[in-house]
Amino acid sequence: MTKKIAFKHMTVAGFMPEHIDHKNSSPDEKVDEALHILEVATDKITEAKQKLSETMLESVQSFKFETVKINGSNERRISDFKLKIEDAKKEVKAKYIQKAENMDIRNSHMRMRLEDHDGLGNEQWDAFMFGFNKDMEKLEKALKLNLTS
Repeated sequence: MTKKIAFKHMTVAGFMPEHIDHKNSSPDEKVDEALHILEVATDKITEAKQKLSETMLESVQSFKFETVKINGSNERRISDFKLKIEDAKKEVKAKYIQKAENMDIRNSHMRMRLEDHDGLGNEQWDAFMFGFNKDMEKLEKALKLNLTS
C-alpha cells in the first residue's frame, strides 16, 4: 500500500468513538471522556505514522533493489559492447570507445546517486524518485541507441 493510499484511509471519523452520550454526563465526566478520546486518537495517529514510515521504508528498499538490478544489467551491456569494440574497424573504434565510456560514466553516476540518497522525507523521496526515473529512462534510451548503432 502506498503512503498516499494509507493516508487517505485515515479520517477523523476513524478516531472518534461510535457513540457518545453527553446528556447524562457531568462536566468532569465529559472532560474525562474527551481526554480518553484524545488519547485514543493520539495512539491511532502514532500507529498510522509508524505504518506510513514502514511503508516508506519498504518503498525505498524495493526501488533501490530494482534499480540495482537495472544498473547491473546496464553494466553487463556496456561490458559486452566494449568486447565487441575490439573487432571494430579502426576508423570507428575511437568513436565506439568514447560512447562506451560515456555510458559507463552515466551508469556509475546513477548508481552513486542511488547509494548516496538516504530516502528520508516523503516529498524529498518522491522528488528524487521522479527525477531518478527520468534520468534512468534517458540512460536506457541512450544505451539502446548508442550501443546498437
